[in-house]
Amino acid sequence: MDGIPKDILVNCKKCSSPLILDLDLSLMKPPVDEKFCEENPDIIIIPTTQPNEPLEYQEVSSDYSHDNVDYGTIMGDASDLSRKIRVAEEIFNYISGKSTSDHPMCQDCANTVIQNQEKLLNQTKSEIESLEIYLSTLEIKPITQDNSDEYSKLEEEEQSLLAELKNLQLENDQLDREIAVENAILESKNIEYDKIVMNYNTKKQILWDLEDDIRSLNQRKKYLSFLAERLKRTNLLNVLFPIWHEDHFATINGFRVGKLPETPVEWPEINAGLGQCVLLLQNILRKMEMTLENYKLVPCGNSSYIESLKDKKKYSLFKTSGYRILADKFDYALIAYLDCLNQVIVRIENHDTNFKFPYRIFDKHKIDEPGGPGYSIKLSGNSDENWTKAMKFMLINLKWITTWMVKASFKQYCDSIREQSLS
Repeated sequence: MDGIPKDILVNCKKCSSPLILDLDLSLMKPPVDEKFCEENPDIIIIPTTQPNEPLEYQEVSSDYSHDNVDYGTIMGDASDLSRKIRVAEEIFNYISGKSTSDHPMCQDCANTVIQNQEKLLNQTKSEIESLEIYLSTLEIKPITQDNSDEYSKLEEEEQSLLAELKNLQLENDQLDREIAVENAILESKNIEYDKIVMNYNTKKQILWDLEDDIRSLNQRKKYLSFLAERLKRTNLLNVLFPIWHEDHFATINGFRVGKLPETPVEWPEINAGLGQCVLLLQNILRKMEMTLENYKLVPCGNSSYIESLKDKKKYSLFKTSGYRILADKFDYALIAYLDCLNQVIVRIENHDTNFKFPYRIFDKHKIDEPGGPGYSIKLSGNSDENWTKAMKFMLINLKWITTWMVKASFKQYCDSIREQSLS
């Protein structure tokens, strides 16, 4: 049967070294196992001519030859390679099932396994001998009265301990139930505590926000108090009706009141300045809650006039041309305005004796420093220089009135006026 391989290459199950399995089973005589034959019906075991030789596996070198081996006598008609390999696997599985080691193995691994098994066998024998010696030393003591009493005591102690154990178990169960109840209470308390903490944090945040708002409001209050105090010290009449000077002229809101030959001033500017004087004096009267005698101020810009309460005549406090003829009505208006101003000055000096105005008014139409000859406020029959100086003195007295109205004495004056009105 040329062409059929004579050996199969396998690996050792221990060290994985390569082995060449000799498939010539004619020299092997395995023991016949009926159970093995029933479990493996495909395997046909052929008795050999050397029945006493053991089954063995040989490592084959590369120069080993089986040219003269007849494979037809190995396993009946199983001449193909796959059947031979399957038969070999069944044999190895059977051998592996009968021992604790897998097969096939090389010679070195087989020797190692044998040595280990021998050591295990010797150790087991030594343990058996030790146990036999120990059993031989045991003596069975006869039961006496003392042993019986001791045994009874032990039983009683055992029963007592069992009863105590039972009680302890019952107590343990009771404690477990109490612990479960306490844990439930603790859980509810924890939930309640978490709610309280969350509520506290919310309230705390609200408190912080309110404190921030309070601090902000306090700062705003301080700022507003500062502004209020500043406004109290601010003379609004001075702001609305600033009285100053420009060269030889007195000005109110930038309008020059007066005229000089070398510096002519147009009448519309003078009329506007006089209208500002009428409006300022009217605001002063309203702040002082004072009523004029004989006259009524009517501010109308550069067309303002003064009305007499006796005969209802209107005196124009403005002029349209530079001619001095027909200046009587304008002069009467200036004299009436000076009289109104003097009434306010007298009221202030009577209330505050320590406050004195720099210029006095006398003879109804003159104004000057105390002891001075006086400058007439009338335009007719007067020089431009004197008339301009009289207008300047009049505006200075107006500025002093607005300055007095921011002093503490003005507040006292207002309080006294209110007390008089209530009484």
